[in-house]
Amino acid sequence: MSIYRVVTMTKAGKFVGQDYDDPAEIRTQFEQIGVEEDSYTLRLHGEPVFKGLIGPLSEGPSVIRYETPEAYAVLTEVWAKTRRPRKRRNLNETESEE
Repeated sequence: MSIYRVVTMTKAGKFVGQDYDDPAEIRTQFEQIGVEEDSYTLRLHGEPVFKGLIGPLSEGPSVIRYETPEAYAVLTEVWAKTRRPRKRRNLNETESEE
């Protein structure tokens, strides 16, 4: 069973997440305009797409996330600035000969 999370941003810049058990609850606030068909994440296929929200996005194994455009822009900027350790490859290593 999936949890549907809608993330919005207050005027003060604080993120607010609201969880729903069923996407029908989200339809009371946002118009459904289609279903996801192109995601690389197979579990998102068939999930609703809502006007005014970015998503569906995968958040862990059981959360399907939607974000307002404002929240998406800020969260994406924060994510892009986060330094992630790079995997190092030893270029001097050679493949073993068979």
